[in-house]
Amino acid sequence: MFFRSWKKQQNRVSYVKEYKMKGATMKKIGLALLIFFAVLPAAAELPGAIFVNTEMGARSIGMGRSYAAIAEGGESFIYNIGGSAFFDQKEIFFNYQQLEFFEQDNSALSFFLPVPALHGTLGLNILYFNEGSVDATGEGGENLNSFDVYQMVVGLTYGAKISEHWGGGIALKYIQDHLHPDHTGNAVAMDIGALYRNEKKLSPLTTFAYGFGASVQNIGTKISYQDQEQADPLPRYLRTGVRGTLGYEPWNMDVTMSLGYDMDLVELFTDNGSFHWGCELGFLEMLFIRGGYYTNNYNEESAFNWGLGFSYMNISLDFAMDNLYKLDSANGIYSLRFRF
Repeated sequence: MFFRSWKKQQNRVSYVKEYKMKGATMKKIGLALLIFFAVLPAAAELPGAIFVNTEMGARSIGMGRSYAAIAEGGESFIYNIGGSAFFDQKEIFFNYQQLEFFEQDNSALSFFLPVPALHGTLGLNILYFNEGSVDATGEGGENLNSFDVYQMVVGLTYGAKISEHWGGGIALKYIQDHLHPDHTGNAVAMDIGALYRNEKKLSPLTTFAYGFGASVQNIGTKISYQDQEQADPLPRYLRTGVRGTLGYEPWNMDVTMSLGYDMDLVELFTDNGSFHWGCELGFLEMLFIRGGYYTNNYNEESAFNWGLGFSYMNISLDFAMDNLYKLDSANGIYSLRFRF
């Protein structure tokens, strides 16, 4: 998934796109505007580095981003790190998405390792947003050196069970926004999350698993591109959710329903929350069909997403189509995970 707040990010992303598409003149204008918006004073109270709230993971996107109460696999770093407390296997997770409209590639790579001596699970996570190379020109039209525009998040995580049904987690993150060699923003932040899980036997043939979770994200320093007086607050974020899974053992089939609500804590008193609803049908623990609905009150956008998943042995492959942004090109997301 790309950026959460569409209208806020249009001010930034549109200039990058124009910079690449409209020749030398537009490239100079685009870069100037890009840097201008990056160094706006913090008094404007608009958060910077919105990309840190980018959602990834084909399973979660296919379920309308309603994942804070599920928080399984590598996506737990993105939605609720408290979910990593329940990991009992090592996992490698990779996610890829190409946004042709923005000429951008989004990637995620995670590795989780349960460590019995620490009574929990350690994780290493990398999010990378590649906006490509830009050819710069001088005031006289002469060609200057090209440079890359990219954003990156590197996170170290730890999750542990608090009790049989409760888990908690913490993520320490380094954030970098490389707009230009002379205008690179850096920040450090922390996420905290909690997750509750339980399961009941409804009959000899049916089970019901349920849970709820919450995560507060991006508690940390402001991101500064030039000096601290012009620093922007990070987009502190609250994710919440509930979920339930009904399983029917004779057919090895289950149905999962999830609900979520997210809110931007930097603009706490504005109507900027988003609602999520998701559903997943699982057959034989091998084939999964997903659908979800997402609405964002901040920009009055909503969309229905869908996805598919296939799992065999310890390997899972997932695909989702994200329809939140009305783009001319496809917005597919691919995820691969390996548990061992």
